[in-house]
Amino acid sequence: MLLLVGLSKSQGRSSSGGGARASTLPVGSGQHVPLTHTGESDFALWVRHRMALAVVTLAALEPPVVNVDDVAIALVAQWAHETAKGRAEFNYNLGGWTARRGDDFHTANDNLTGASFRWTAYPDLPTAVDDQIKRLIVGFPSAWASLLAAPSSTAWIGELARHGYFTADPNAYARAVSALEQEIRSLPR
Repeated sequence: MLLLVGLSKSQGRSSSGGGARASTLPVGSGQHVPLTHTGESDFALWVRHRMALAVVTLAALEPPVVNVDDVAIALVAQWAHETAKGRAEFNYNLGGWTARRGDDFHTANDNLTGASFRWTAYPDLPTAVDDQIKRLIVGFPSAWASLLAAPSSTAWIGELARHGYFTADPNAYARAVSALEQEIRSLPR
């Protein structure tokens, strides 16, 4: 069961230039860590690993997620967009989350603004998937509710935009995520 009790609020920022709010406990001990590329070069393999972990995390949520596979596909498609299909995934940061106080972090420039940020650096993929789903649930509850209600719709992406997760054009972002979702659905299982 995923417990969201006693979580503190802090700020985060999406690699698409927005202000992704984060509201879970820190990961690590607040240390600067080397920038490490963690995305597989094979997109199908990248998807398979992240899908499996997303399904496990989603299946453990309370209240239960009814359409786990569809929600996982939507999440992985959004992560694929944020990381250029894993090519720009560093330290398992799938959603462009900036480091909270106490998070281990790496520094890199934002793709849109060029500004330097401290990005959350996760120690492993299971921790990353679990934390990033929690950050979405707590930090963007209207997007989470929209995703659960209609995972095949891009309405949840609109909610992310409205609440500052990213600053890119919302329609272009939604189209990109939708195209990636279709590509993921077409991959062999």
